[in-house]
Amino acid sequence: MKQEHKFGVVRIAEYDNDRGLMIQAAIVAAGQRKLRILSNLELDKRLVGSDQWKSDREMYPCWSGTLIAYEKPDVAFGKIVAFSDLVVNVPKQFRGRVNSVLVCNHPDYNLKGGVVTLGKSVRCLSFPVNDGWYLTDKDFGIPTGIKISLLNKDARYLWRRNNSNYVGLVARGYGVISYRRDVICYDYGSGRFGVFGSSVGEKTFNNCKHKWIKVCKVCGAERRIR
Repeated sequence: MKQEHKFGVVRIAEYDNDRGLMIQAAIVAAGQRKLRILSNLELDKRLVGSDQWKSDREMYPCWSGTLIAYEKPDVAFGKIVAFSDLVVNVPKQFRGRVNSVLVCNHPDYNLKGGVVTLGKSVRCLSFPVNDGWYLTDKDFGIPTGIKISLLNKDARYLWRRNNSNYVGLVARGYGVISYRRDVICYDYGSGRFGVFGSSVGEKTFNNCKHKWIKVCKVCGAERRIR
């Protein structure tokens, strides 16, 4: 069932006991409907920053629109990163980086025949080589840095592939509070998860014309201070 939500959020697919969409199908479906898949940070706000998840239980586990690619621990980026049925072209400026992750939010990447070409907004972040609790970067909500205590409310638990590379979308789930803080960076693209879309593009967030101070009361956009 597809249902409209406030702030332009749409249910592209529900998890519905493993009847959701695979990664490639989710990206194609969003493109056909001219929607942007909600990013990891946006899902984080629904799961941790509010009680929105309580009315969205049937959506989880859920794919975010945040695409990531990382190599095995201590292995440098080459020209590509390949995993399962997805291949990412690594931008030249990031080749040679180790223990890092490429991150880009939908729709700023192109998928064609299983090959992903990243857009100009792609970032290369330091990426932990082990699962654990970490603080996250401010732009994508990806765990980074050194391990910290789970008692820090800003900490998120990273799930990554041990001794393996990966290409795919960050996934999120719900449950007890610690589960809602999990940032899942290892699921196969064949997983059929829920997918949220939005008619509001990220580029419009900085140009919001509604009346607001920190958070727009109409579209929910957060002010970004440069």
